[in-house]
Amino acid sequence: MMVMRSADAEADRRGFEAAGIGGFARFDFARKGRRPDGSEVEVAFSLAFAASPALPETGFFVCQQHFPENFWSRAAQVHRNGALGVSGLTLVCDEPDQALPFLSSFLNAPTQTIPGGAAFAVAGATVECVRPAGFAARYGTAAEGQGLAALRIVAEDLKATAKRLEEAGVAFARRERELVVNPTTAMGAAIVFCVA
Repeated sequence: MMVMRSADAEADRRGFEAAGIGGFARFDFARKGRRPDGSEVEVAFSLAFAASPALPETGFFVCQQHFPENFWSRAAQVHRNGALGVSGLTLVCDEPDQALPFLSSFLNAPTQTIPGGAAFAVAGATVECVRPAGFAARYGTAAEGQGLAALRIVAEDLKATAKRLEEAGVAFARRERELVVNPTTAMGAAIVFCVA
């Protein structure tokens, strides 16, 4: 599933419905969480869903955090693999043109043409929608079907990330300025560690 941040999930739900890509009830939930120091806090979320017939194997939703100060913690966001953040996602579709109107509406971003498909600039990241052959050429591995096929993560130091993956027994391929954990190993979507 692809999730994007929302400032107002109910407004997004209404927008998705008006655009013909929604029609789903908003989903709200809350629970108790713990800060790194062990103290208990409340976290709560509202989700609004969208769907595309061109990408039936992928779910799409936005998430509004009602108490972000209780959820986000610098200490909890540090990962041993050296990840600094998500730099992009890649979707695979036999006919990307069929998915582009949906993606443009869901992401609220204009379409940019790239070889084999299209891209959308969203909140400092890039969402791509490409044909299977373009995916294979880009990542050196085949996609496992259509839909969400790769997650690109900016890493602080690729050598250190490679060492951590090796220590954990995670197989990966080295490509120019990238480490690619193939979709089979990564439960259906490639995980691509890259530099900024």
